[in-house]
Parts: sequence; structure tokens; C-alpha cells
Amino acid sequence: MAGNKHVASDLVHTKSTSSFFLMTQTSGLWLLWLSIWIDVFILSLGFHWFFSKAVAIVPFFFWLVDAVELKKVVKTFLLWITELFFKNFDVGGAHNIPLTGPVIFACGPHNNQFIDGVVVLRALNARPDVGFIAAAKSCRKPYEGALIRSLDAIPVERPQDVAVEGTGLVKLKDMKYIQGNQTSFKTEVNVGDIIYIKGTVYKLKVEEVVSDIKLIVTPPKEIDGVKNIAMKSSQKFKIIPNLDHSKFYSSVFQRLSEGKSIGIFPEGGSHDRSDLLPLKAGISLIALEAMKLSGKAIPVVPVGINYLSGHRFRSRVFVEIGKPIIPDNALLAQFSKGGATKREAVSSFLNQIHVGLKRCTVGATDYTHFQFFRMMNKLYLPVNLDDSENSITEIEKLGMQRVFTSGYEKVKNEDDVKELFSKVLSYRKMLKAYSMPDHKVENSVPDESVVDVVISMIEIGLHMIVLLPLTIGAFICYLFFLPVLVPVRLYAAKKARDAVKKSTVKLEGKDVLGTWKILVCFVILPLHFNCILFYLWYVYGESYAVLFQCFGPFIYIFGIKCGETWKRVLNNTWILVANSYGSRKQSRLKELRDELKRKVRFIVGKYGWDEKAKANPETKQLYRRRSISSDSWADLDNEVNLQLFKNP
Repeated sequence: MAGNKHVASDLVHTKSTSSFFLMTQTSGLWLLWLSIWIDVFILSLGFHWFFSKAVAIVPFFFWLVDAVELKKVVKTFLLWITELFFKNFDVGGAHNIPLTGPVIFACGPHNNQFIDGVVVLRALNARPDVGFIAAAKSCRKPYEGALIRSLDAIPVERPQDVAVEGTGLVKLKDMKYIQGNQTSFKTEVNVGDIIYIKGTVYKLKVEEVVSDIKLIVTPPKEIDGVKNIAMKSSQKFKIIPNLDHSKFYSSVFQRLSEGKSIGIFPEGGSHDRSDLLPLKAGISLIALEAMKLSGKAIPVVPVGINYLSGHRFRSRVFVEIGKPIIPDNALLAQFSKGGATKREAVSSFLNQIHVGLKRCTVGATDYTHFQFFRMMNKLYLPVNLDDSENSITEIEKLGMQRVFTSGYEKVKNEDDVKELFSKVLSYRKMLKAYSMPDHKVENSVPDESVVDVVISMIEIGLHMIVLLPLTIGAFICYLFFLPVLVPVRLYAAKKARDAVKKSTVKLEGKDVLGTWKILVCFVILPLHFNCILFYLWYVYGESYAVLFQCFGPFIYIFGIKCGETWKRVLNNTWILVANSYGSRKQSRLKELRDELKRKVRFIVGKYGWDEKAKANPETKQLYRRRSISSDSWADLDNEVNLQLFKNP
């Protein structure tokens, strides 16, 4: 027996040291050597260096494909894009990520299409094995599909993506069957398909195909207690086929059984609404079925994606990772019974996921309320926490805003809360009318002494000295980027309009703007770079072109930074000018802001929202710093009581 092992060992050793084995395993080195040799050989023949490099890059490319993992290259490239696209990228709750074993990441809101996936990849860098469930429609596209597939995504066919227009017109009768007019139900419709009648809310499941002009359907349910209304005329319709997802579920369960993680956007599709859409039951079904198959619970980790104008270049994003949600054995037992009990278990766990995801996001019911909560944040937080040691992080701001959101829902019908809501929105309208952001009003000091005015004048002069060259530089950079900016914005805006027309949940199509800006840049930027390269070569000669080829990327980055610096210095200068030459409108805004600040803090204290901030781990330290600041509750109690109770 020992002898056989020795023979096997010798065979393996012989195979590993054979010439053929070495040639195949070291092919990458030979390709590199071939690339260098081709380069030197062509140069020795007197050809131009550009031609030699163009030919030598062919074996180098094959070496790159052979030696480098494609997923790692694509992921690194995409993460670099997030670094460039976003000005600030903050992650909170990273300690909640399970480092080993199967995990399901529930991500939302899905407000930025393909960018959302890249943002989550960066936030979950502790789990490099995460693979997303992606729409099969996106995976079939030539360019986006190639990127998605390279990241080990699992494609799933969505019914709405394969829906087709039906022939003829239909009308729902007696809430039990569909009567067709010039329809072909026998050839177009199958049992289990969904019939969506345009111009109505009806999505009806087909129970029986009686003839080409008659379908038996499941009666529609009443939504929010509103009775269904009989149709007066026939309408066009769409057929949403009943899909078999067995292969998809097998792929998901196989991945989880290997101890890997998957990412899901349970809302289904992207949207530009401020709150979460209703979650699809698939994520709950996957978690419970995987638990049933493996015999152990698989945690679902909520990942909240929160943008500040996320469709804009150099915007901000903060990702909040919540505590794992683990289904218990009682829920599994309920799920295993099947039938209506199974559906109840799926619905119950889906609700747990929804609650967990809501805790990681700012759950405003609409954009107006979202802006209200943001302004409340600004009015509540003290102005003296801007130094680096005590600066407020985006995660802390998110936590505080979430405290306001949850507290507001319980008392939103109170008269004083309604009054505050109205006044805050009026203040925002005044800011817009005067073209003055809140931070300028916050930092304004209308009444100053002569010495203060002189000091302000000196500061303005120094800022002007810095601002002048920055303005020239920013203008040059703007002209430099103009051939890129114009087509990118126009094409992205067109895609947003197209997306709104095709969707029933999108408002302005902002969720697709960022994605299309990046995709168009993939085409425009190389074209822009090469046009400049050719121009320099043609006008100034080869040396200038080579220099630009080497330092061109740094010029692009410098242009972006120059524009940001110019904007920051301009804002600071404007604040100094406004402080020195305070007008009546600025004084009025300042007085209104101070009044609102007192009212916000009074409402927060009256309804106990500050106690929630004190108890919340995310905002506990922020509450402590807030309470010991110069404009803390201890300093404001008397003033608040006098102002609000004397002048209700």
C-alpha cells in the first residue's frame, strides 16, 4: 500500500516537472517575453515606436487575460468609479457584516440603478464574495450585461420585462371573467398568466382559457377598502407570462450552500421616490427555503443606501448596515406546512426585513417631507461642531434624521407640528427666492463693529486674491470639460425621460441619470482624450503628445479638484461679503431662522424626540455634544419658554 503511494507521488512529481507541463503553466511568462521581443524587433527595423507598441500589446493583452482575475479587475475599476463620482462616501454599521458563512444582503432604496450595486460592493468590502441577483434583461445587454456577469451575478427573469401587448381589446365583466374583442386568447394566453388592463389597476390571474374571446380570472381584491369599479369600455391589455424560476432558485441555493453571500434589491426595480417601495416576497422566500434545505438559519442583513443628490457628479452617499435579521424555528415550522400558512410565514418575515431596512434609511413619505426632515436636522444641530475634532459624520446626521422621521409620524396631526411643518417649508421657499443657501444665513452676523468690518474687509481681500486665479483655472477647466459635459447631460436626460414613459413608479427618472452619465463617459472620455492627443501631435509635435498621454489622467483629476476648490472658496467669500454688507432680506432670514431653530428644539423636547436620540447608539454621542454646546438646552430653556409661551 505504501509502495503504491510512493509510485503515485513519483508520477505526480514527474508530471509537474515535465517540459510540456512547465510550458503550459508558465505560458504567461512566454507571452510577456514575446511582447518585449516584438517591441524591440520592430524598433530595430526602423519603424515608429507607436507602431511597435501597438503590435506588442497583443500578446501582452493575452497575458493579462490569462494572469489576472477578471472579477477583481472589474471590481477594482468600478470601485475607482465610485471614488471619482462621489465626493463623500461614508459607511456605518460595518461591524454588523458576518465575515463568514452564507448571508443575504437586502439593499435599498434602489434609487440609482446600476450605481447602487457598486456602492454596496464598496460598503461590503469585508465580503468580496457577494454576488447580486440582477434582472436578466440587464444581463442580456451587450455592455452592462458583460459588467454584471463578470461580477458573478445571478440573472432572474422579471415578468414585467417579458410582458407583451395582447391582440385586440378586453373588458372585465362581473369581476369574474374577461370578454375579448378581436382577441386571440387560445394562442397568446396560458393558465397562470397575468392580464394587465391598461388604464385600470387590474392585474388578473388567468384561471381558465375558455375561448379566443373569453378568460376566467381570479376576482380582483379590494385595495385599501376601495371597491372595484366595473369597466365601462374595452381597453388594450398586456400579457405578463407565468415564469418558471426553478433554475434561478437552484443557482441561489447552490451559492448559499457554498458559504457565499448574495445581494438583493427587494423592491424589484429602480425608482426615484424618497421612500421604499413595497418589497417583493422573493427575498423572504429565499431565506426561509434556504433555511429549510440547509437546516440552519441564514441571516438577512439590511443595507440602507442614502444619497444626497446621488444622480449628480461629486455628490454624497452614506450606507447604513443594519443588524442581521435571523428567522426563528417557529417561522420555519410555519413555512414548512405549506399553503396559506406558508404564505403567512413569508409575509411575516418579509415585514421583518422591511422594518430592518427602514431603520437603515430616511423613510420620508415624499420629497417634500424629506426636505422638511433635512432642514430640521440643520436647525436642530448646533453651529459650533464644525471643527475636525467634533465634526458631525453623515451617519450621525442620518441617525438624527431617522429619529425625526419616526417621531414625526406619531404626532404629525398635532397643531404645533403642522405649524412647524408649514413654517419650515416657507423658510425653504424664501431661501430659494433669495438664492441663498441655509449655511450662509446660519453663519451671517448682520450687526458688526467697525473693527469687525475692517477685519472682514481684509479677509475678503485675501479670499479675492485666492479666488482670482482659481476662477481663471476653473473657467479653463470648464472649457476643457465642456465637450464631455454637454453630450453626457443631454443623453442622460433623454434616457431619464424614456425611463419615466416606460415605468409606473418613476417620477422624474433621476434613478437612471447617474448610471447613464457614467456609461456615456466610458465612450466620450476616451474620445475626448484621444482628440486632444491627436491635436497636440499634429500641431505641437510628438513630444507634447507623449507628455499629455502620460500626465493626461492627472490633468483630468486636477480639473475636477480645481472646480471644487473654486466653488468652496467662492461660497466662503460670499458669506464674508454677506456678513459685511448685510441687507434687510438677510437680517429677516436670520431672524426667521433663529425663530425656527427655537421652535424645532421646543418640538423635539416636547415630544421626546431628544430622548430617542439619547437612547440611539448612532446619535448618542451626537446628543451628548449637542447638549453641552453653547446653544444647548440648558442655555435655551428660558428663552424658548418666553418666546413660545408668550407668543404662541
